[in-house]
Amino acid sequence: MRTLLVSILILVLGLSLSASLPPHCMGQGCGGWGSPVMLGEDFHCKLAVDEHGRVLQAVESFQVPVLLYHHITPEKQFSKYYLSKEAFAAQMDYLDQVGYTTLTMRQLALAIHNCTPLPQRPIVITFDDGNGDIYQYAFPIMQQHGFVGVMYLIGDYLNGEGLLNIAQVRELARSGWEIGSHSQSHVDLRYVGKKVKDEVLLSRKGLKEKLGLTVDSFAYPYGMTTRNVTRFVQEAGYLSGVGLGVTDVHTADNLYYLSRQEITGWMTFSEFARLLPFH
Repeated sequence: MRTLLVSILILVLGLSLSASLPPHCMGQGCGGWGSPVMLGEDFHCKLAVDEHGRVLQAVESFQVPVLLYHHITPEKQFSKYYLSKEAFAAQMDYLDQVGYTTLTMRQLALAIHNCTPLPQRPIVITFDDGNGDIYQYAFPIMQQHGFVGVMYLIGDYLNGEGLLNIAQVRELARSGWEIGSHSQSHVDLRYVGKKVKDEVLLSRKGLKEKLGLTVDSFAYPYGMTTRNVTRFVQEAGYLSGVGLGVTDVHTADNLYYLSRQEITGWMTFSEFARLLPFH
């Protein structure tokens, strides 16, 4: 009898948790254009349950390193934003050898939304600005390892000189990459006033129309935001927002400012390895 009561309680908890999530965040259309993603103040992802309501594991937080790159270049440059393809290849080799599994930001966000377990040693690899050298150098290296990435595009920069064009972006997407928005013109959103609507909404709408792809994640330019800007990103229907930071632990509480660790051109391999939680 006691066992039966416990089973019923777990089932009720599981059903209540599922019912508390926004219906449009349970499937493929989650966070679509015009569908705001609203998480209540009391939303906390605590239990992962199967279809029978049985607890799979407690999920209060997710430990997932999220890496940020800007440029991958053929030769080494002593620059913050430019990493040599040799160094990048060594980093990807290491991730593969240690057993990391790459996720898209959408997969991470939905895991947080729906309280679903992730594969062992998950990691998200992101790229900002849509620089053409990512397609030329980073993309082939990642394909060798079966890795996928997340590319954050600036609306006004698409098809620009030295930047990704539509055909290249679509090829990334066909290979499993996620495409996100990095605003319309890469301005500091703290100081644009009402124009934040154009930067957040029009960039997403434009990318979706030009590329024919879902755009569910937003990267704050310069990693900067305010409470109002973050709320606007959430209400615009994005599944997640990403910035900068040093932590690799993510919860529903920071879903619209997920921390990314920037990989710089002057970072040594040892420093890179020490950033990672699994070795």
